[in-house]
Amino acid sequence: MVAALQFGTGISTNFLKFLSAIYPLALLFKWMGLLAFGMVGLMWYMQKKI
Repeated sequence: MVAALQFGTGISTNFLKFLSAIYPLALLFKWMGLLAFGMVGLMWYMQKKI
């Protein structure tokens, strides 16, 4: 389980490194924050439906 967590962390860090060559890092963090809030909203919406 720890290996899977470390693998995911390494992949996401390298992915951000390649994207930061194209887009500013501040913009990437804003998009990741919006995505996280969207996922929380989706989970909240789905929880109320069940």
